[in-house]
Amino acid sequence: MMMSSTLQNIKCFTHKLEISTINLSKSVMNENKYFLYKMLNRENKFQQYGLSQ
Repeated sequence: MMMSSTLQNIKCFTHKLEISTINLSKSVMNENKYFLYKMLNRENKFQQYGLSQ
């Protein structure tokens, strides 16, 4: 009985950890979204004018 309860807690903890990791990834992506958008636009402008870095 005790063993299954411990196993349940481990599964729950792992699930919470996965959710936290996903949330962290989302927030990091949101913070970088504007920067990436600017960088992509910059790359597109270089390509439009036939310039390369």
